[in-house]
Amino acid sequence: MRIKSASLKKTIFCDCDNSKIIDIALKLTQGCVDEKEKAVRLFDYVKNSYKYSFGPWDLLASQTIGLGVGMCTTKANLLVALLRASGIPANFKIIRIKAREVFGKFAVFNFLKKKISEESIHIYISVYLKDGWHDIDPSLDKSLIRGLVAVGYDKSMISDWNGEGNYLNFIEPRQTISFIGEFENIDDYHKKKRKTARNLFLFMSRIIMCFYRIVGKINFIKE
Repeated sequence: MRIKSASLKKTIFCDCDNSKIIDIALKLTQGCVDEKEKAVRLFDYVKNSYKYSFGPWDLLASQTIGLGVGMCTTKANLLVALLRASGIPANFKIIRIKAREVFGKFAVFNFLKKKISEESIHIYISVYLKDGWHDIDPSLDKSLIRGLVAVGYDKSMISDWNGEGNYLNFIEPRQTISFIGEFENIDDYHKKKRKTARNLFLFMSRIIMCFYRIVGKINFIKE
């Protein structure tokens, strides 16, 4: 794929020219020898410093910084902003997924699972390095992954990205309905209004994720 200038440009929501974004990018990549090392550091920062949690997606990348949490949309947006601020081309990729199956792990109870849409959108990113494009997903933080593994989910989820190949440890291939496309700008998606009547699921999912993180921490200490 040819590199487009848009893969390095700011958008309204991906405000890579914001001083907070630039400062964080500079601090995290200080001393890095190449773009690969920079990309890994920025990926690890977004993946593990911002706990995965459902919430608003109409946030600028710079607004996500102060929250300490994020969902696929906001974490992908922050990572793209940091990469672009570091001079590394990055785009967004959007897929349609079997939402009830994917997010059911954060519902546990059947009455909560019924509040999840059958289908939804998932966003991850693609970053360009010396050897080409890499698809990476910063959605799930390590503390949550440890909890999921502790209760029986695939241990391969806990692996790290080393700057080589792709890193897609959240959505399984069978849970993907279709590939929507690759985009340099997803501002229109950020502007979409959330469907109502899911407040109970949002509240309970945060409690369940907190439980997973506690279980993961206990299991990690034991090991």
